[in-house]
Amino acid sequence: MQEENYFSWDNFSELADLNNHISYASKLLEAYDWSDEAFEKLSRRLQRIKDKQKDKLLNLSVIGEFSTGKSSFINSILRHDLLVSSVLQGTTVANTSIEYSEKYFVGLEMLDGVEIEHEFDNIENLHHCIEEYTTKPETARRLHLVHVGLPSENLRRGMRLIDTPGTNALEQWHEDVTKNAIMEWSDLSVILVDATKPLPDSFCNFIESNLSGILHRCVFVVTKFDLLEPRERDGMLIYIRNKVQKMTDRDDCLVLPFVSTEVINSFKPGFIKQSDPELLQLSLENEETIFAHMAKHRLQAIAHKLTKLTSNMYEDIGRQIETINDKYERELQMLERSQQTDLRQFVEEQKIKRVSDYELMIAAERPLITKDLYIFPVIAKIAIWERIDTIEDVDGMKTYIKNVLPLDCQQLANEQFSKAPSLNVIANNCFEKALKLFHADFEQQFNHLKILKINLQTEVSLPDISSFRNVNMNGVTQFVDEEGMKENISSWGGAATGAVVGNFILPVIGGIVGGILGYLWGFGKKNNIAQVRNQLKDKLSVALDNYFHAVPSQILDSFDEYTIAVSNNIPSEIDRYLDAYKAIVDKRIVQQRNSRTKIEEKVQRLRRDQHDIFNRKHSLDSVAMRISQLTTS
Repeated sequence: MQEENYFSWDNFSELADLNNHISYASKLLEAYDWSDEAFEKLSRRLQRIKDKQKDKLLNLSVIGEFSTGKSSFINSILRHDLLVSSVLQGTTVANTSIEYSEKYFVGLEMLDGVEIEHEFDNIENLHHCIEEYTTKPETARRLHLVHVGLPSENLRRGMRLIDTPGTNALEQWHEDVTKNAIMEWSDLSVILVDATKPLPDSFCNFIESNLSGILHRCVFVVTKFDLLEPRERDGMLIYIRNKVQKMTDRDDCLVLPFVSTEVINSFKPGFIKQSDPELLQLSLENEETIFAHMAKHRLQAIAHKLTKLTSNMYEDIGRQIETINDKYERELQMLERSQQTDLRQFVEEQKIKRVSDYELMIAAERPLITKDLYIFPVIAKIAIWERIDTIEDVDGMKTYIKNVLPLDCQQLANEQFSKAPSLNVIANNCFEKALKLFHADFEQQFNHLKILKINLQTEVSLPDISSFRNVNMNGVTQFVDEEGMKENISSWGGAATGAVVGNFILPVIGGIVGGILGYLWGFGKKNNIAQVRNQLKDKLSVALDNYFHAVPSQILDSFDEYTIAVSNNIPSEIDRYLDAYKAIVDKRIVQQRNSRTKIEEKVQRLRRDQHDIFNRKHSLDSVAMRISQLTTS
């Protein structure tokens, strides 16, 4: 059939100036710093326009509810028993694109991007492959599209058939696949109407939602016409035409009866005798009417698709440019507002609040710290007793008191002092929590003032960890010296002599060593070892208590000094943070003002492009309207 030259491709190209639009859109994509998502979306849309411009085939989708005879209709058009017709609902669950090819082939586009192609020697093997992939949900769910190549003379007329899933399938995703085919590929559609249950409301709603713009150029094909009684056929056609006219608000839509089984039987090998030659002839005549109608609207439909795609692309570009423009304007306004905003009162209030927060947090931690520290004197004295209990004679005690006791006491104290820096970690954590509260309030103030948020990567300033002074043993020495005075002459003399020796050997703690040694020389001669040990513990107990209790006191004093130093750092840290914020704002404003000329040129270009896009879109809309109003006679 020769296509009528009522509307040429050259005339459309000149009218729509598509090459100019494509070139302009490409330049816009290169001119701006798009987000990755926006750039990908716009590039994909532009590529679709380019692909459609090169592809002059009419994408004819076949749409119908389940069991309307869709597969049979397509088989009859192709003159090949290609697609399976199943009694199971929703068998075809992927779009199938069928176009002319000298060879039998199938190409599979998987959802994960994998593409598979097969060539076949005959239609039977091709048919089996398509059935395998399109009728089994476990494989069809992995498919994006099935391409089929077929040596069909009807396809040579410039059509590509798109078989879609039924719109009333059990699973919603079948209908979604059909909607996607209409939006992405279809130029025109053959809409199948089951003569036995014509145009239910659900199907009418689907058609109006997805085909409203091109319904006047679609063909409504009434299938299963042979299942009606002859006397019912004319009345059913009138009923369907009236319903289509009401749905499309037009009286020129084609509504044609078609009996696929008669056509299929006519081309099968062996030629099965037709049960109704008149229906076969009617179907063949209506098939030619369908092709003639599609030929008239072919370029019109492709032109409409291209103008729609281009217009949509301009809408996307315009929105993206507006977003870029708004972002710049908002940033400059917030920078200037940030510079003008006086935050002094807010900052002074924050200093008072955050110091108070810090002190409350330290006060909550201090009882736990004190409790842990004052367990130490008990544990330390028990450790000394355990070491004394292991000594079996007076000479051993003399050696322990003279050489080891001072070292043991000092070691136990040093072990406790070594744990003290961990208390500073507690103070540091409280400091950081107080500053986080300040940061949170500062950001909230930004939201309230609607000024620029700036992320400052700053290191917190903290005092050095304080050193802890070792506790000396002078108190213990004095106590032992005094106790030695109360002993008998032998003991007192020994104690005095020992003290002199001890002070000579160990100036800091020699008093305690000498006193206890003197005691042992005098008193140890007159008592057994158990008595000596008990008496020794009695003499040492108070002195060791005083000594070991001095350790936690010293640690707490140092901790308190450190917390005060940290607390004093909170206001200065807030000032430092605010100074850094102001410095960044001032720097960015200077940068913006120094480049004001370039910025103004950028805004002017944005506005020119937006204005140009508006005019181009308006022009394309006008072209689309003129195309839709062309006569088809």
